[in-house]
Amino acid sequence: MLGWCMVLMALLVHLRPAVVGFVGLVIIFLQQLFSLIPRALPESLKSSVGGFLEFFYSSGLEPLPGISILYVIIPWIGVMAAGYGFGTILLFESEKRKRFCLRIGLSATVLFLSRRKYSYPIKACSGRCATGLFFVLLNQQKYPAHHNCSS
Repeated sequence: MLGWCMVLMALLVHLRPAVVGFVGLVIIFLQQLFSLIPRALPESLKSSVGGFLEFFYSSGLEPLPGISILYVIIPWIGVMAAGYGFGTILLFESEKRKRFCLRIGLSATVLFLSRRKYSYPIKACSGRCATGLFFVLLNQQKYPAHHNCSS
């Protein structure tokens, strides 16, 4: 999938880096909308195009026979495009770059914590509650890299 994302990036690099970065962020933040596409398909089409759609975004359909899909295109092209756009920020003057990166980092942390809090309810804890809460918030999974909607 990373190779296909590079092929797609070869098309995107003809745009301004800020536009590519913005497109990447939109894909990252709205990627779960792609799981709605298979649900909108008629049943007759799900079986014929479902395996192909699994390459783009995992939506719980049956992948093509004999193929195991661990990484899908949709989130990773967003990550690559956002990284490409971030390169523009790295060209800023040192102080401006540091301030901007600090703002990005703090905003991303607040967004992560708020999304984590509302996505996964945290049960009441006893004893070392602050430490337990900290580890519950950080309990992330890297593999598989996509969310399977059927589970």
